Amino acid sequence: MGGDFFRWIAKSGAGIVAVAAVGLAVWEGFENRRHNRLSVVPNIDAVRDFDMLAQTFALGLVSSGLGPAVVQDVRLYLDGELKFDRNSTGEYPWSEFFVLFKGMKLELWDDYLEHGKYLIPGERYNLLWTEGSEDAVRVDDFRDRVNRISISICYCSVYGDQCATEVLGIVDVDPGQCPQ
Repeated sequence: MGGDFFRWIAKSGAGIVAVAAVGLAVWEGFENRRHNRLSVVPNIDAVRDFDMLAQTFALGLVSSGLGPAVVQDVRLYLDGELKFDRNSTGEYPWSEFFVLFKGMKLELWDDYLEHGKYLIPGERYNLLWTEGSEDAVRVDDFRDRVNRISISICYCSVYGDQCATEVLGIVDVDPGQCPQ
């Protein structure tokens, strides 16, 4: 009886090894996929820079994850009220915000992150910023004006998962729904 078992092993050995190799390849594929997803985890950190004497500020973010973050939605708020998101029909997202600094003779610059934009790890992205000019008007409530602005950024990994939202601002806002 023992001899039959060994003959069966000798005849079926190649098949057993082949099935084991296929099983190992499938397991390795799952592990590689899991590793690839973990190696591109995105993360965004909000950045607020102020220089009250020069009346300058920068509102932006830094992509600090392992992989690129893909922007899903950017929401702009003024005094906690949603003014612009990807469903807005207005052409210029920052128009209502520039009114805050009207008459101060500040040079303002802006950028808007569109849906699908890749944010490269290690890069900083300014969304709204200014540099004081020599004839800038000093306003006591400059910081209060800047603090009225809030920004919510929804982003995902390149695989469309690992989604999160980062909120920039001190006013409590509804960040909206990130796809899951």
